[in-house]
Amino acid sequence: MELPGITSIYALPVASLPAYVREMSLVGIRPLVAGSLIPLFVGPGATASDECGQTPEGATAKTTLSFSASGFNFNPAEETAFVILAADERLWLVGAKEPPFPKVKVKSDLSTPADGKAGKTFTVEWASRMIECDALLPSF
Repeated sequence: MELPGITSIYALPVASLPAYVREMSLVGIRPLVAGSLIPLFVGPGATASDECGQTPEGATAKTTLSFSASGFNFNPAEETAFVILAADERLWLVGAKEPPFPKVKVKSDLSTPADGKAGKTFTVEWASRMIECDALLPSF
C-alpha cells in the first residue's frame, strides 16, 4: 500500500503509545494516539509504503517512510514512532510500544541552501504494516 500523499508527519516516543496497537488493528480497532506529538517540518517528496509477503518462515511485513525535514533533532537513544497525515485526511501510525521498533537512518546534506537540498533526510523502516489510527493532533 502506498499513501495518496503526505501532508504532515509527527514524531513521538513509543512509550506514549497505547499497548498492543498491532493487535488492535487486526481486529479493526483504530488506536488513539495522544501525547506529545512533535510536528516535523517536512519538505516535499515524503513517501510511505508498506509491503507484505510470504516466506517459508511465515508472513512478513515492512513499512518504509522517507522524508526530508529541518528542525528535528533525532535522538538515537530514544525509540521513536511516527504519525502520518495523508492527503485523504486519514492518519497512519508507524511504530508500536512493543518491539520491533522502527529503525531510523539519518543522512545529513550540507549542500548550499541555494541548491534547496540542505537538511536531513530520514528513512524509517519498521517490520510491520502501517496502522490506521486516530490522533489528537496539535493545533497552531
